[in-house]
Amino acid sequence: MQAEFDQPYMVDVVLPAGFDVRNPFLGVISPGGEVNEAEDAVIVSWEDTRFIEVRFYDGLREHALLIFGSFWIILCAIFILPYVFLRQRER
Repeated sequence: MQAEFDQPYMVDVVLPAGFDVRNPFLGVISPGGEVNEAEDAVIVSWEDTRFIEVRFYDGLREHALLIFGSFWIILCAIFILPYVFLRQRER
C-alpha cells in the first residue's frame, strides 16, 4: 500500500489481526514509520510525512519463509559438513 500527500500529515495505518510488517524479509515500512501493537491490530504511524509505503504479510507467508530458510540451512549443512570433515582428515 502506498499513498502520497500534497502536504505533510500525521498518518496511521491499522492492520487487523493476522497481518504484520515487522519481519524485515517480508514487510516494508517507509522511513519514519513506527510500529505499535494494539489488542487485535498492528498500527504503523508517521508524523508529518508526505509519503507512506507499507508492505504487509499474513502468518502463512511468515511460516513459508521459516520453512524455506530451514530447508536451505539444512541443505547447506548436508553439503558443507562432509567437505569440512574430509579436509580435517587430510591434515
